[in-house]
Formats: sequence, C-alpha cells, structure tokens
Amino acid sequence: MVCAANHNEYCGNTNRIAVYHFTSAGTSTGPQKCLSTNVANFTLVAAYKNPPDNGPSSVKLKVVLTELVPNIAWGVLSACSTCCSEWPYFSMQNSVFFPQSPTNPTLHASSVSPGDGESPSFVSLNPAFPGAQSYCTVTDIASAAGSPPLLSFGGKADAFSLCTNLTANNRLDVVYSPVTGHPHYTLDSCSPISIQVITGE
Repeated sequence: MVCAANHNEYCGNTNRIAVYHFTSAGTSTGPQKCLSTNVANFTLVAAYKNPPDNGPSSVKLKVVLTELVPNIAWGVLSACSTCCSEWPYFSMQNSVFFPQSPTNPTLHASSVSPGDGESPSFVSLNPAFPGAQSYCTVTDIASAAGSPPLLSFGGKADAFSLCTNLTANNRLDVVYSPVTGHPHYTLDSCSPISIQVITGE
C-alpha cells in the first residue's frame, strides 16, 4: 500500500510483512496494468507457486455447481477433478467473467465479486445477471517472456489460492485472499497459485 506520509513510497500493513517486486531500476512495479478486459474462449490453469513434492505443478480449473434453486444456479471456481461441469471454458467482456457451456449455449452465468476469503463465484439466473466488472488479464512478471497471461481480480493477480473445502468432501476450490477462521477451510490447507489464462486450444 502507499505510505500515508509519502505517497511515492510503499509501506506494509499492521502486523504483516510486505513484499514488493522491484524493477532493475529499483522502483516498485506497483499494481499491474490490465492487458485485456475482453478475451474469448479460454480455459484456466492454476499454477502452484510452491508445487507439492508429490503431485502436479498445475491443475485445470472449472466452475462447479454449488447450489441450485428454481431459476437460479450458483457455482464456484474449483480444481475438483471428479466434479462434472456445465462450464469448462470462459470468456471475458468488459471485465465481466463469463463461464461458457458448449452443451447448453443458452445456460448463461456471470461473475460475482468475491470478498476476501471467498471463492470466485458465478450466478446463472433468468433474467441474466449483468456480472461484476472486476476481472482482466495481466502479464506474468514472474515467468519467462511468452508465458500465458494471468487472471487478475480488482488489480491483483497474486491473491488467489487453492484451499481444501472441508464442507464439500475436501473439494479443492479457488479462494481469493484466504483468511483465518473461515468455516469452509483452514488457512494452512491453502496453497498460493497463479491463474493462467489459456487461449487457442
């Protein structure tokens, strides 16, 4: 965050350590600028920042259905390998994130803004919900040139984690800025990820 006393410097927050990425010139990169707010037909891959010793370094993401009531369906972004999904790929228009259904093109869903500690979620209803305008793609500054862009929410691409959902058969769900004391997961079950936006498949 920007220091209160000097807006040209960055400061940490109470009881937290702040880590910044600096350019070779010694200046902070600050929040990343969006590459695009409009992307058609892409899939998502969660790349672990600290890959597990026994397991993959990345996993595919999809929207899984979490609640269904008459005329309304809710889903969350998940790495659940055994869950079925009506929405295996996505599009983004004007910063709104839309899951896409190849089997049912009329099944529209749109993004809802996640709060800290919550999963990116989506709602499908009639009439259609317009969606939250908070998503874009950004350059992956930690990887080699030519790497896939990253999904960013609210200007942050580095706030996502995969957390074991203890209330959903240990399903591995994406969580934005995990918090302590959450009823669905423990903070130590969360692994930081980058979400790669894969186009052209």
